Amino acid sequence: MMDNNFLLLILSFACLTPIFRAILIRKSIDVFEPVYPFVGFYFLLFVAKPIFLISTSHPFIETNAFSLAIFYALIGLVMFYIGYYAKIGTLMSSRMPSLGTNWSRFRLILTVIILSAMSIGLMLFFMYVVTGRGILFHFTHSLQVAHEYLKMGGFWVAGAVGLSSTAFFLLYAYSISAKRKVRTIVLSIFFLMAIGITLFQGARALIIVLLVVPIILR
Repeated sequence: MMDNNFLLLILSFACLTPIFRAILIRKSIDVFEPVYPFVGFYFLLFVAKPIFLISTSHPFIETNAFSLAIFYALIGLVMFYIGYYAKIGTLMSSRMPSLGTNWSRFRLILTVIILSAMSIGLMLFFMYVVTGRGILFHFTHSLQVAHEYLKMGGFWVAGAVGLSSTAFFLLYAYSISAKRKVRTIVLSIFFLMAIGITLFQGARALIIVLLVVPIILR
């Protein structure tokens, strides 16, 4: 594995890619374009925090996991850029229905219900089949649940959070589009459901997504 300092240097320059690209194509930098807040958070998590750990001689920096985390963060950022800037995303979005114009209320409700049911189903599967602990245990043993999440539940919890978050984002986007209203209590229920899954399963970092995406949408 490469030296950690060298990997962090490469990752630092990789985080500046959107700025370099804007300069090269002579495009103004819009800080509210989704790529900028995402990369900013990415920089804090995978560059600034590791540098802090190195500066404080944290024992974790001597492990292979630390080097692999930085390496995979670099690969993940490159994959994000490919997906974000590739033309296939534009082609797909142009052929998909626009939520604010031609989504009926029935289709929205049906989609939200399906996403919510799938989210709850994934969590129940994780609780009863993967860990065999049950709902009560997950509500009363937060430290052990966090360990179970890191050990074997990352995929299931991330899937459940993703589905419940998508349901909330759909409702929120529908509520801020022209002449569309969703009751505040309904939005609050789906927001709290997504928050609850993250808190009780030790995936607290995912809460940031629930807070950042509505700001970008707004």
